[in-house]
Amino acid sequence: MLGAEQWSENFRNRIITDFPYNITPVNIYGLSEIMGPGVACENGETLDGLTLWEDHFLAEIIDPKTLRPVPSGELGELVITCLTKEALPIVRYRTGDLTRLLPPTWSTFQRIDRISGRADDMFIVRGLNIFPSTIEEIICQFPELGTDYQIHLSRPMHLDEMELHCESSYPLASATSTNDIADRLTKLVQMKTGVSSKVKICAPGILANLGGSKVKRIFDSRMGKI
Repeated sequence: MLGAEQWSENFRNRIITDFPYNITPVNIYGLSEIMGPGVACENGETLDGLTLWEDHFLAEIIDPKTLRPVPSGELGELVITCLTKEALPIVRYRTGDLTRLLPPTWSTFQRIDRISGRADDMFIVRGLNIFPSTIEEIICQFPELGTDYQIHLSRPMHLDEMELHCESSYPLASATSTNDIADRLTKLVQMKTGVSSKVKICAPGILANLGGSKVKRIFDSRMGKI
């Protein structure tokens, strides 16, 4: 059961493919302000979204800018009210997580779609909105690359620049191999996000998170950040 950090469907597929242990990664959702893990969880057989335990939690989806409810099925910020929590009542708590509510499948409770990002971690490059989860989805399509990555943003000549730092899954045989992967990744990022980027491929283990529980993905050195 994986939680605490965003992870994509492609990341799930990589775990299933790369590890020879017959592992089924299941998504779980929770917040320390609410009750920790267990607010919602996937069914290990259907893997079709996080079932929200509606006998304990009331969920709403709002527009993070206007704070108004969004139409059913649309993406927005998840807001949770605790129905049974004692001593510390939680009413209409803004989680900051962007998702959508889905109808029930295997149970009578609504489902929460996979968290697509946070209202506060979206970044803008040349007027285009991008989430780190989108970049992760793209990187995970390359078996030659690991799952650790960094997004470096700068503005050297009054125009935004984005550079992706990725790890190779294994020591690459030559500079030609590295350049080929970087070129293919650059083209796919351009196609999926509309933003051109530079790509730097590092040796395995270089980008591993060594300090603290939260992984830092975005390094923004732009002056007057947008």
